[in-house]
Amino acid sequence: FNDFDRIFELVKKQLGLSATTYDLFGHSAGGHILHRMALFQHNSYANRIVASNASFYTLPNYEDTYPFGLKNTSLNEEILKTTFAKKLIVFLGEKDNETETRGIFLRSKTADKQGLHRLARGIYFFESAKEKANELVVEFNWQLKVIPNVGHDQENMGKAAGNLLYNK
Repeated sequence: FNDFDRIFELVKKQLGLSATTYDLFGHSAGGHILHRMALFQHNSYANRIVASNASFYTLPNYEDTYPFGLKNTSLNEEILKTTFAKKLIVFLGEKDNETETRGIFLRSKTADKQGLHRLARGIYFFESAKEKANELVVEFNWQLKVIPNVGHDQENMGKAAGNLLYNK
């Protein structure tokens, strides 16, 4: 996860930019990477992290082992509290559901506990995080955005992310 900040610093230096933060969008496998970055990378320059249509999530619990949960990771509840203050946007396609056939979708007993399609799993992840933040009595800055009439489609999810992040 440190590579994102390292690349940001290199680009800033090369282009002579004064930016202090950057935004990220990742779809499918990119959504896997970015929601985990939000969980595990504590001191990043990332401002808004848009994690789109992952097939399963690392839940903020200590019952499930990584990559399905935080059991046996270095992420403790004190660090987890700062995670919920980040600007993570769980970005889901409304039609990335049981009828969607694009992309690779993991089916297993552990993954299926999160839901039987990407939309259900993304909502489950968001709600699980919200419950954990409430349990820890901390600020919860995450957002859930469901994009109407879009399935597992990186182009349309990318356009929606661009509109969310940069259209005023």
